[in-house]
Amino acid sequence: MKRRPAKDMIRIATRLITVVAVLLLTGCEDAGGLKPKSGGRPYDVVVTGGDTEAVAAMGDILRSITVEGLPQREEAFRVTAAKGEPEGVMKYARCIVWTVTDSNGNGTTSVRFERDVYAKPQIIIYVCGPSAAQIKTDARQTGRTVSTMINRFERKAAIAELRRRYNVKAAQTADSLFGHTVRVAPEMTGMKIGQDFIWISDQSATAMGNVCVYSYSGDSLDTTRAVTVRDSVMRANIPGETPQMFMLTAATPQPTATVRNTGGRKMMVMRGLWEMKDGAMGGPFVSHSIADTVRGRIITAEAFVFAPGKKKGNIIRQLEAALYTLK
Repeated sequence: MKRRPAKDMIRIATRLITVVAVLLLTGCEDAGGLKPKSGGRPYDVVVTGGDTEAVAAMGDILRSITVEGLPQREEAFRVTAAKGEPEGVMKYARCIVWTVTDSNGNGTTSVRFERDVYAKPQIIIYVCGPSAAQIKTDARQTGRTVSTMINRFERKAAIAELRRRYNVKAAQTADSLFGHTVRVAPEMTGMKIGQDFIWISDQSATAMGNVCVYSYSGDSLDTTRAVTVRDSVMRANIPGETPQMFMLTAATPQPTATVRNTGGRKMMVMRGLWEMKDGAMGGPFVSHSIADTVRGRIITAEAFVFAPGKKKGNIIRQLEAALYTLK
């Protein structure tokens, strides 16, 4: 992997320290007043440790991981590498990956984490190995584990924020239409209501985030039918500038879908790209679908992004957190 020049690393580290210092000086604290607010943005990661090569190896692996389901490659994390133990304002970074060598261990590299140690929200992930060389050897495997931990942490942090601050009117409207609520950020004020359909948007002129909720008859989670229904619903409710223009699911690459158990219920997660027929618009989408067996219908909550020329990874991941609030 190509490493960033030392000047770039110093500039990034200085920027992070400045952000954290400002937060500390302004006295930002959590609701309990016990811990300061962590510094940095979602998916900012500080990789640190006593061995430069082990730190660099973990940093390179994390930089190689991309956000899935996007039309172009985007790094999943903004990584800053810094040798040494986290101390001073660096302790208050949002996410810290700490490489630790321990010759008294069992000879393998292990990963564990702690939450909200110095600040809130915060995760510190310890990558512990018997030597720096072993940490480097295992970096690709442990990097995936670390990535999963960071993504889970950021999703839970975003959901917690939505539980605290959300668009009450949108939640009430969804409840009245479907008997299910969804919490979106209070900044998402644009709303359109259709037949068994609601569209909520932040109406940004440069990077527009959107959440839709709709329902259709059925009691099983089927990918092929889900795509067919999606195209029909979006065509009816999200038209283009002319009657010939409407949103549809891009055929290439084909959407991917997985069914998982979440909170004691089955949920289908589908990712893909959308496009405007006979138009130049498009972007990524992700949907969560659950079976409402009481009413004999499928409830789908979907997030999609339109941000031409801009990175979309953080936007779609923050929007997807709203989908997890569907209940």
